[in-house]
Amino acid sequence: MNFTYIKFETTRECQIIQINGKGWQKGKLNIEICILPDSNKPDQVNLQFFPEQPLKPELPLDDMREMIQIADGA
Repeated sequence: MNFTYIKFETTRECQIIQINGKGWQKGKLNIEICILPDSNKPDQVNLQFFPEQPLKPELPLDDMREMIQIADGA
């Protein structure tokens, strides 16, 4: 049997630790693995995390606009 590629994909509920030290974030992790058995190319692993609640930006939009205006000398 000759395969061009083998693909495995699954989505799992999980929690990841946040880099900013604010604890764990719940969400879903999509895992995709592609194996090319007849190729010299490396296998591919793709991970995508979809948080239950998207992270809030540290700076509100109005604060960012104000910082841009100050930086531009306005």
